[in-house]
Amino acid sequence: MALSRKLSSKSKVNTPSLLINEKLIHLLVQFHQIAHQQSNLDCPVVRLIENWDVYGKIFGRKKAEIESKIDLVRGAMKKLHSVHQLANSIKSEANTLSPLLSKVTEDTKRLDEAISQNTKIVEDFWKIIHQEQINVNVKASEMAELIDDSKKAQEEFDKVVPVLNAAIAGVRSITKNDLTELKSYFP
Repeated sequence: MALSRKLSSKSKVNTPSLLINEKLIHLLVQFHQIAHQQSNLDCPVVRLIENWDVYGKIFGRKKAEIESKIDLVRGAMKKLHSVHQLANSIKSEANTLSPLLSKVTEDTKRLDEAISQNTKIVEDFWKIIHQEQINVNVKASEMAELIDDSKKAQEEFDKVVPVLNAAIAGVRSITKNDLTELKSYFP
């Protein structure tokens, strides 16, 4: 945790400036060359001073690499922080929307139950309508038979009416003499 705070802070690593290091190294090398020209001493300290320039360059490159990696880690930390903020925002929105989602789920269940009940009612209603349609078709068939019978009866009635009218006219034309004559036939 302490490392992440150090890396995320804006401060640089507390090292001497690279420019100051290079100048100091350059001065030491020049000083060594002058001293070496005046006396031909060969000792480990002298070799160290001779290689001081090489060490400085290596140190400078390593320092630049480390600072570059520190910048990369800082960038990664910033991205991680923004992802963390986004995750918290999404979590907050999810917590806010959770009751609404629960309500919508419950409403959907109630609507589904109502649709199931209404579907049952509609199916029962269609069964009744189908049965009534069968009854209507039966009654229509019976009615058609009655109409046919009525037409036949009317045709027969139309044939019988003139005969009946002739019979009525014949009965009205009977006289007393006709009745007396008729009685004579049946003693």
